[in-house]
Amino acid sequence: MIICLIRHGQTNWNSQRKIQGRTDNLLNDAGRAEAEKVAEYLKKNDPRWDQVFSSPLKRALETGRIIAGRLGLPDPIVHPGLTERQFGVFEGTVINENTFPSIMQEQVPGLESKADLQARVLKTLSEIAKSHPADKILITTHSHFIKGLLSTLIPDFNFGTLLKNTAINYFEIQDQTITLLSWNIVPE
Repeated sequence: MIICLIRHGQTNWNSQRKIQGRTDNLLNDAGRAEAEKVAEYLKKNDPRWDQVFSSPLKRALETGRIIAGRLGLPDPIVHPGLTERQFGVFEGTVINENTFPSIMQEQVPGLESKADLQARVLKTLSEIAKSHPADKILITTHSHFIKGLLSTLIPDFNFGTLLKNTAINYFEIQDQTITLLSWNIVPE
């Protein structure tokens, strides 16, 4: 099975460099345009998909709906396991040289640990793979959800790596083994 994880389009908090976590923000106009652009990219370059799944958060769900609509697919199936990492007391604060190291060192009250995030990511993708074993699945989700998977597959992966809004990331799941095919593709 092939899965493609797509980070949601831009929100106002993204443009302000604020940590969103599970705060349920909407896409802004730039984010909607990004979702349209990635949908057109997929329609031109990789149009055959069986289903779209999405995080329940509005920014990912709207991204998924735009893509599904352009590809002629039904509305996304919402899966709560696809939600963004919990950033605890840092949600709503600006990411900077003070907040970033605290997140990386897991010194933030209420922060979902890297190990817990990775376990949730693998459990969620396993559930989707078991229910759709032969399908090709698009998933609209969040930066740290995708980084949670990348960090399990790339031993020296750095969580500070920027995943741009609507970046495309391809993986193959075969016999419960996940293989990275390509990542951080941004349609131009």
